Amino acid sequence: MGCFSKDIFSIIKNSSSKHTLNELVKICRLKYNIGVADVKKTMRELVERGDIEYINVLGNTFPVVSFSKAARLSVKIIVCPPDISPDKDNPDDIIIRLEKTTSFGRGDHPTTRLSLAGCEKFFSWREKKGGYALDMGCGTGILAMASVFMGIEKAYGVDIDPVAVFDAEKNILLNNLEEKVFVSNTWPEQIYFDLIFANLRPPTLFKFRKKFESILYESGGVVISGYKKEEEKSVLDEFSKSFGYVKSWSEKKWCSALFYGKEY
Repeated sequence: MGCFSKDIFSIIKNSSSKHTLNELVKICRLKYNIGVADVKKTMRELVERGDIEYINVLGNTFPVVSFSKAARLSVKIIVCPPDISPDKDNPDDIIIRLEKTTSFGRGDHPTTRLSLAGCEKFFSWREKKGGYALDMGCGTGILAMASVFMGIEKAYGVDIDPVAVFDAEKNILLNNLEEKVFVSNTWPEQIYFDLIFANLRPPTLFKFRKKFESILYESGGVVISGYKKEEEKSVLDEFSKSFGYVKSWSEKKWCSALFYGKEY
């Protein structure tokens, strides 16, 4: 594998948006001083090894992380395509199968990994199982499903994108969670929640902060992500108005935090 493979793969994996090959060439030249020929050669090697693949979205072709292998997203969570049966490294591992979609990939964006880590932190501090979870902007449904596998009784995902709802419903069926995880583009009937996920950009996080306060049980937790390091202080200050701050963590330029209801 070429000496530039890690750099190029990192750009594709950690970018907040998809890039065409020409855009990727420009980024590599500016960021790593990698020439066009080296970028294209490395891309061929990454495809041949099965690390990346090309997808077509509305007539544009984008290189993305391949979804042909299982991938560990957190301490406990492993995701894989439907036809893969990965081995568990330990008995506590949780395997979540996801359909391949052009809209959300395999859920391995840094903010998703951070949110999954937040789910694990929530259950490490709160021994009580059961209760209800809400995932605002649910995408593939991975956070809602993970929360149920870790101990939540029922989870509700909300997304205004009909494609997200459709994809999440397929993933729920694939993981046999249709009686425990529900997704919709409207607010769920459940009134109060024990755990809320909000992997959203700051303006939307701020918009929902008071709503989250009104629907969270006092013994519940809120996992937020989707904001960058330079935005962290303003986000934490905003959510500290409604919740008790517990801990923050980060990956690359992205951040996440766990808050508890005021009872704590």
